[in-house]
Amino acid sequence: MRGTKRSVLLGVDRAEVYLDETYCNVNHVTGKIWLTADKIRYGNAGRGARACIIAAGIIKSKGKVLSGFFVEDSIKIWNSTLKRKQDNDDYHGNFDAVQLERWFDDLCKNLQKNTVVATSI
Repeated sequence: MRGTKRSVLLGVDRAEVYLDETYCNVNHVTGKIWLTADKIRYGNAGRGARACIIAAGIIKSKGKVLSGFFVEDSIKIWNSTLKRKQDNDDYHGNFDAVQLERWFDDLCKNLQKNTVVATSI
């Protein structure tokens, strides 16, 4: 966010895009949940179908006002259908460089000129 703050202070109208990917299991829950003792969890936490998710969020400053939203058509969600082949196989082989490059190419078509892209992917 350092760049966004600098853009605001300098009055620069430059969009900054942040990329992220994640996954979520159908029975995903946190360690502590807001249920009373009489409620029963029928599925094991972290078990069941998995969804893979990738999206690009954009932060833009205009004057000293910040706004944030998702880049149009950047949110992609798909069912994870493959089983893990290796222990370091993050998305069980359901997301790879070819998919990322295709998604990123499509994303770039929707970005304005001079947009800064930050990624940890």
